[in-house]
Amino acid sequence: MINNKEKRLSIETSLGILYGRDAIYLDLLLQEFSKIEFEGNFTTALCSKYNGSNNRIKYNIKFYGVIFFSGCELDNYQDELKMVSSFDIILNSKIIEKFKSKNKKHFIFATYDYVYEIIAEDYILTLGE
Repeated sequence: MINNKEKRLSIETSLGILYGRDAIYLDLLLQEFSKIEFEGNFTTALCSKYNGSNNRIKYNIKFYGVIFFSGCELDNYQDELKMVSSFDIILNSKIIEKFKSKNKKHFIFATYDYVYEIIAEDYILTLGE
């Protein structure tokens, strides 16, 4: 039986929840087999736990065990109004149910220009140089 009750939740990083179009800037995207890697900057003013001035902090995020990856320009992303933050997870994902993958998670990573949907085992986020 297919569950149609998808639920989107914000992912809390060590900087808090990332909100807004300017929260994540992307400089580099790499794909190597079942790994997708993004590098860029987070805008600290749009991070819920950051209490400092408006700066940029470098990030590197690696999604591993990737079985699905897609990207779309933000202005044309059909589910833009469903996004809770700039980095979400979808529980009870319809896409995961189609793949019949029990050990995977459905992530939404929305940068300034593009929204990426990734189905992977998990991710590792590193901040700073």
